[in-house]
Amino acid sequence: MGLFGKKSDSESQKEQLRDNIQYNDREPVTEVICCHATEMDNKTFVWKYPGHHFNTMSQLIVNESQEAIFFLNCEALDSFGPGRYTLETQNIPKLSKKIYGSQTGGAVPFQSEVYFVNLTDQMAILWGTDSKVEYIEPQYKFPVKVGACGEMILRVIDPRKLLIKLVGTDALLTQAGLVSYFKSILMTKVKSYIAQVLSSRKISIFEIDSHLDVFSEELKERLKGDFEEYGMGLVRFLVTTVQKPDGDALYDKFRELSYRQVIEVEDAKIRQQVGIINAQTKAQNEIDKNITRACYG
Repeated sequence: MGLFGKKSDSESQKEQLRDNIQYNDREPVTEVICCHATEMDNKTFVWKYPGHHFNTMSQLIVNESQEAIFFLNCEALDSFGPGRYTLETQNIPKLSKKIYGSQTGGAVPFQSEVYFVNLTDQMAILWGTDSKVEYIEPQYKFPVKVGACGEMILRVIDPRKLLIKLVGTDALLTQAGLVSYFKSILMTKVKSYIAQVLSSRKISIFEIDSHLDVFSEELKERLKGDFEEYGMGLVRFLVTTVQKPDGDALYDKFRELSYRQVIEVEDAKIRQQVGIINAQTKAQNEIDKNITRACYG
């Protein structure tokens, strides 16, 4: 108790801890720990099973496309793939209470937790730049600003690293939550990589739509290390739209020039093809005349 009968903060915290993790005489001797579809859908990466302690000999059931990480006394001890397992938690019903209950005020001394991690490919996760990126257009050498957006496919490749470095003590990690965590990476590094790829590949702003597949693959290769650092695998990274500076006077001027050059090149190709056809026709006519003279004198 604190001064004047008021409880101190530390005492209040201890009482709250005891409330959360106290023994329950009616709890089963063993517990079945599993994750159903209602807890983990296709937009969920991590789900924590409720509770902070499990009796030893509890049964852990892990479904296909899942991995369970077992924590004992706040340490990630083991990971489990699909199947059924028997957990050893040091918490023995009745006996643990008899031995430790009087010393801890009913609090469980052996803390255990189970996190279920979804290992499936999670698709159609949207991304986009929050502002435009400036680079020097390689063909006409003028500064141009572009933005980009698209979709990505993510997969958990290291559940333990994801839990320790990103999830922490949170009980749930969804697609929206993951994107919010990676927002700073997507908003800074993606923009930097966009400028680097456009410059190194010398991709013209007027031809970029025909290079989206190459553009997407290069960005994926540059970004995957940033995701792997947190246990995530970047399966695919797609650029579906490049936002061009339509309405900008300088951009519109060079776009018109580019289109004019394309038309002139196409016209030249057509004229060349017509000339070749005319020459071939003329040559064939001469051959036909020579054959006629040879036959009829």
